[in-house]
Amino acid sequence: MGIRRPSDYIALALIKDRGSYDDAWALQSDFAGDPDEFHKHVNKICGFIVPDTIIAEVLERLSNLGVLKVTDDDYTGTYIKVSPNDYDDFIRKFRNQEEEIAKDDTIILEPSVLSKDFKEFWIVSEVDVLADYIELGNKWLERAIQGMKAKIDFGEDIFSTELENHIINEIVPASDRIVTINHNQQIEFEEATNEIIEKVEQENSIDGDNDLRSQILGQLKAGLEFIRAGIFKSQLLFLSLIDALQVLVLRYEKETVGALAAALIAELVKIL
Repeated sequence: MGIRRPSDYIALALIKDRGSYDDAWALQSDFAGDPDEFHKHVNKICGFIVPDTIIAEVLERLSNLGVLKVTDDDYTGTYIKVSPNDYDDFIRKFRNQEEEIAKDDTIILEPSVLSKDFKEFWIVSEVDVLADYIELGNKWLERAIQGMKAKIDFGEDIFSTELENHIINEIVPASDRIVTINHNQQIEFEEATNEIIEKVEQENSIDGDNDLRSQILGQLKAGLEFIRAGIFKSQLLFLSLIDALQVLVLRYEKETVGALAAALIAELVKIL
């Protein structure tokens, strides 16, 4: 069984109607709104407050499930739409994938050898939550959400280990995908990246490793140049800036630089 994170269950809860326990899919209604409205929607569905960093993961999961569209421009700002009906298409493709793999035992279950669609399905299925949900249904999902709520009500921080289990490293964007950001995004990302660079430059090393500090600074500055350009391949930003931010989140989880890195990751994930 792979790592199971709250964001896996929360993403599914946004798609399915947890009040229905029969065999029908009972889809949630479409959601459309800005990031703040989406966050409130998530909190309402779950019955507890979901941190910003987990919201970013939920968006990532919904994207992998084929039900998310995010747009951003100077006039509308960031706008999010979740279309649960698209989940039916995802399930059909997922089941076709399983049947194809079952017929051919020579297929190696690694993302590198699968088609684009297969890669997306692998990302989701490897943590087992999707397969369990398809088999066990809404009542099982309700139990998971209630279990999280009970732990939170008891005072347990169920999200504290999320940084260590973050899946961004498992989802490398397609190498040929081009991302364009607007002027406001350029300013926002540049300021955030510069602030993190300044924090790292103040450190003599990272966990006593001078070479690691130099490497991270190099990646941050390379990523900053992509941001300043305003147009770049998503994989290049991932391999430079986001990869470096991941390291900082893990090494400085309880310090300012770690919080800044996590916040920037949450914003960058939305554009990749």
